[in-house]
Amino acid sequence: MTTPGEQGRWVSACIDALLAGGVGDVVLSPGSRSTPLVLALLEREVRIHDVIDERSAGFFALGLARVGCFPALVCTSGTAGAHYLPALMEASASHLPVVAITADRPPELHEQGANQTTDQGHLFGTHVRAFVELGAAHESERARRGIAQRTARALALAHAPIPGPVHLNVRLRKPLEEGPFGPTTSAPSVVHAPRMLPDPAGIRAIASRLQTARRPLVAAGPAPLGAVSRRERVGALLGRLGAPLFADATSQLRFMGGTNACTCDDLDALDADFVLQIGEAPIASAWLGWVEGRARAVIADHGWPDPTGDAERIVWGDVRESLRGLDEALAGDPVRSPWYGARRVVPHGAHFDACVIAETVVRAASAGSLLMIGNSNVARAIDRVCADVDLGVLHQRGLSGIDGLIAGAAGASAAKGPITLLLGDVSALHDLGSLLTVRGRPVRIVIVHDDGGRIFEQLPIARHLAASAFAKHFAMEHGLGFEHAAAQFGLTHRRVDDVEGLEQALALDGPIVIEARVST
Repeated sequence: MTTPGEQGRWVSACIDALLAGGVGDVVLSPGSRSTPLVLALLEREVRIHDVIDERSAGFFALGLARVGCFPALVCTSGTAGAHYLPALMEASASHLPVVAITADRPPELHEQGANQTTDQGHLFGTHVRAFVELGAAHESERARRGIAQRTARALALAHAPIPGPVHLNVRLRKPLEEGPFGPTTSAPSVVHAPRMLPDPAGIRAIASRLQTARRPLVAAGPAPLGAVSRRERVGALLGRLGAPLFADATSQLRFMGGTNACTCDDLDALDADFVLQIGEAPIASAWLGWVEGRARAVIADHGWPDPTGDAERIVWGDVRESLRGLDEALAGDPVRSPWYGARRVVPHGAHFDACVIAETVVRAASAGSLLMIGNSNVARAIDRVCADVDLGVLHQRGLSGIDGLIAGAAGASAAKGPITLLLGDVSALHDLGSLLTVRGRPVRIVIVHDDGGRIFEQLPIARHLAASAFAKHFAMEHGLGFEHAAAQFGLTHRRVDDVEGLEQALALDGPIVIEARVST
């Protein structure tokens, strides 16, 4: 058993290492076993965000991470930590540093039939960069240094070599309220993460291919918000090559103004003879069919972003450095005239549909503002929009799930202020409880409401099932509105069914739920 004060000092060493490692935000869900962690946090200067539901908390933390924060999640024992799994899976695929801290029962209660006691080791499997079992408190100074160092090591692995989530499991004994919980005197090691630079030979080889290509094209897929720093060099590269740009709305390159940006509507006319892919591959299914078999090279920070498996060259390293290297290699070349002019398809139609809604939301956004977009039909709709608007785009394209989008927008707003979220009605229903996290935050939620999973209407299954079976098992038409849900959480609600109504609703300050009913 622990002696008086031992556990408090031990937990404090862990928390001090957490803050020394750069964590500035903690997303906390209520519980008893995590009490020592909470009491230690309350003794320090750290931003605490209280979120009742651990599932919402996980995605709230993702929102913080997407805008450059380094958040930690803290929860109690039992099933609580399991609710973090979807968010940590997305964090892993999106390369977002997040720390999940699960409180646990002490070793003597495990495998004894003790209530609320389960095996929390490796709870998140391969979806975390590291799992660290911090164990239970020990009275020695060496043990306290050990927990600080192991915490510091886990935080370092959240950033390098490939950023992502880490999991710390902390075993705590009763009495849980016994301190002291104040700051400790010993500091953990300061860890400096490595920076990966591209191979100059690889950059020269790509530059040579660009010089000989008659019709080069630059492409970009989903990228974190920090990728806005690539815009200047990408713009310069496009201008020098006379190349068009095929970039996802989530790439941070689509909405930067003044570029020759193409959409899926242009693909049939694009006869590029060499493709430079920046980072992840574009998500659009039409892109995958178009690019397969074409000469292509990839520059990426890390990973293997080659879903068609036929890239002729992949250069790893800081993408900004790769772009700088290309700029230097091509500096003496003459500036070329554009070989293709994007058609700038404006997706206005006879109906108030997802494309019209997406275009209206983008054009109503102020320069430099943040837009978060959902998946499925919404992502496809916004990928058809080209507008000379300077926007930062948040997204959930790591695994392209529809869960946690509302909580993610709330988390981003907690750090960055006003944000507009565009998502579908099924996505909104999936995360309805997270409307609680939106209260008091400047979040505009625009729900493209077409009554069910209409994405499946674009897939082959729609032609293989009877209409009634398709509606029941795939579209899952629900017939629900969001007025009462918004009222339940004290949020303003507006239902709109035309562009004028949507524009008026978008002019209102958040928090607000805008239910845009799609015409049929």
